[in-house]
Amino acid sequence: MEIPFVQNFKGKSPLHLCIEDNNYKSAEIFLQKLSNTPLDSHSRAIVDILHKFVENQIPSFGTYLDNRMIQTQ
Repeated sequence: MEIPFVQNFKGKSPLHLCIEDNNYKSAEIFLQKLSNTPLDSHSRAIVDILHKFVENQIPSFGTYLDNRMIQTQ
């Protein structure tokens, strides 16, 4: 099942809100779920915070990126 992933009126996605609130457990769960969705279902909404996943050492970010690469091949 694909998660509808939209930004709020301030241009913030659920992942933006997780990072702002230091809610890394929820960010982890979102990334796990989003790693198996089509590329354009959410990528434009989070491109500006990808570096935050590295900075905060979110474990599933590596798997998320791996799955993105597989889908582009």
